[in-house]
Amino acid sequence: MLYSIIDVGSNSIRMTVFRHENDTLDMLMNKKSMAGLAGYVEKGALNEAGIKKCCEEIRSFVNLAQNLECSHISIIATASLRNINNLEEVQTALESAVGRRAEVLTGQEEARLDFVGASHYLNVQSGVIIDIGGGSTELVQFKDGQIQHLTSLPIGSLNLYTQYSSSLFPTEKDRKQMRQRVKKEFSAIDWLPLQGPVTLCGIGGTARGFFKLCRELYNVPKSQTEVDAGYVHEINKKLKSQDFRQLQSIYRVVPDRVFTILPGMTILNQAVKKFGAEHFVVSKPGIREGYLFDRILRS
Repeated sequence: MLYSIIDVGSNSIRMTVFRHENDTLDMLMNKKSMAGLAGYVEKGALNEAGIKKCCEEIRSFVNLAQNLECSHISIIATASLRNINNLEEVQTALESAVGRRAEVLTGQEEARLDFVGASHYLNVQSGVIIDIGGGSTELVQFKDGQIQHLTSLPIGSLNLYTQYSSSLFPTEKDRKQMRQRVKKEFSAIDWLPLQGPVTLCGIGGTARGFFKLCRELYNVPKSQTEVDAGYVHEINKKLKSQDFRQLQSIYRVVPDRVFTILPGMTILNQAVKKFGAEHFVVSKPGIREGYLFDRILRS
């Protein structure tokens, strides 16, 4: 059977198609649209252009899933919709456009499903999972394969950019404001500090972008999924450089994250400091796999 999961995020909308047969799960397709819905939020509401964009992109994915004859099509949304004050208006528009509504996940549920998805593949029994999205950051502290703490922070790579960047590329003043906001959010986590050493497990676009940069800048093999967490600080330092050539060497590696890689790495850098992380592991599976395992295949 084929299962399609459409994940409506603040930065991107993604659709993953899975085939599940004889207890074997295969990913057949993984497509994304950099919709940037967080950039359409005005006074807490998704504006008319944002609603139109959201509906058009989801309709395109639903049509593709139907053409592929997926037996199950799910639409899930995270901070992109849970943080707006006109959710019902968006849901009504979606119902009109595609005949279905999105299931809006709480931050805690998003974090839990991140863990469910990643834990099926990660060979890590204890550590912290971090999922830096466009509009929120989810954290899961786990020990011996069991969740100990779940936290959702209202900061992400795109909303930090839209809230604090005064120009195309953030100025030093902008970056300072971002860092202050990130420090403030992390200081409110009530289960810190942790006893080290800690392995930090990254999910999402910032984590994948970071690993692309590690491969390009430090010759990390493509097959390698774990690196020294010190690379986070090094790349974060390079992103603050005024050297155009150095910045160009970074942005050409992650062109689809030209606006979000700096704020995303600002969050990741603070996480490494706060958790005392020594190792960083990237996990491609995350919330979509977690949703499939937890909500569909389990039933």
